[in-house]
Amino acid sequence: MKKTLSVLLCLILALGTVLTGTAKIDGVFGSLLMKAAAETSGKCGENLTWSLSDSSVLTISGKGQMTDFSEDLPPWDSYSGSVKQVIIENGVTSVGANAFFAYANLESVALPDTLVSVGSFAFCGCSLKSVELPGSVTGLGEGVFQGCGKLQNVKLSNGLTSINGFSFSGCPNLKEIIIPDNVKTICREAFAECSGLKSLTLSKNISEIQTGAFYGCNSLKDVYYDNTSKDRQNITICEHNEKLENAVWHYKNPNIRINVAGPRSVNERTNVFIVATAENVPKGSMIYMEIYQNGSMVDKWFTESTDEINVSVFDVRSDIDYTVGVCDKEKTNLTDENGNAIRVNGGKITVKSVGFFQKIILFFKALFNNLPGVTVKP
Repeated sequence: MKKTLSVLLCLILALGTVLTGTAKIDGVFGSLLMKAAAETSGKCGENLTWSLSDSSVLTISGKGQMTDFSEDLPPWDSYSGSVKQVIIENGVTSVGANAFFAYANLESVALPDTLVSVGSFAFCGCSLKSVELPGSVTGLGEGVFQGCGKLQNVKLSNGLTSINGFSFSGCPNLKEIIIPDNVKTICREAFAECSGLKSLTLSKNISEIQTGAFYGCNSLKDVYYDNTSKDRQNITICEHNEKLENAVWHYKNPNIRINVAGPRSVNERTNVFIVATAENVPKGSMIYMEIYQNGSMVDKWFTESTDEINVSVFDVRSDIDYTVGVCDKEKTNLTDENGNAIRVNGGKITVKSVGFFQKIILFFKALFNNLPGVTVKP
């Protein structure tokens, strides 16, 4: 291929000299020369190839890592102004550093489930509007999407443990960002000058937000943090993050409400049906009720229903206390914004003693499972 191009270039240069009488080639002739010189396919890694169709769609194929272009230009760089779409096929495990640096007309990129890393400044300065990083991605270099002025939607990989420096700095159209739960560190100026950013959801495992990570995020109003206000104190927030610190922080489970009944008196040897309800319980959570008699817990009931729990206590002969709470599927208590378990004491149901003849009647009713019942509702 290269040998053929070399011969073709020599012929074109010779023809140009004959036609013009000088070594100078005019604009039209120069355009022909550039097209002849630019390859439309080749290698971009030990086991990767690239190909270009109609000068706007670039496809990367094969298996393994892409070459980093820290010193040399990518082999497709002659088309940097015309590439609009990049398709990276399954099998590719990395996008090389600077692979598409300042490709101002690049509007979309398809990333495979085999992708593990994206090199520094790989898509810096592109015209991407939406990016979805596969869950297989565990590493992002610095400035990967820096200066993508049209970027509006980003879905980060759950495999990330940190957001590297300058990753999304200077993306003014980015309105919302959700940091995956495995991320522990947001590095320096990762989202600096994202002036349109309004909503941020922080990883519940975040431990450090470095200098200027959210500098210049002047529209940031709401920070959603699936943990408690006490846990926030364990986050190291470095300087120049005032917009982050001054936003309204929404903590874990602030709106859960448990509805229980107040005290109630019942006659001795009565069936009691206790009903409690909960509101705004997170999906997948459970309600539980603990029954106490004479100060000791005698039963504990769980239900996956987030609407109500209904517990029956048969043949009551002594005072009953009960507590209602909310827990996850592992039966660990959900906590409020202050780190306290979300549970409510329902109060005491007092058992009143009855007369001798009434006791005899109740005795025989109990034999035939016909005791009176009282429903205690909130």
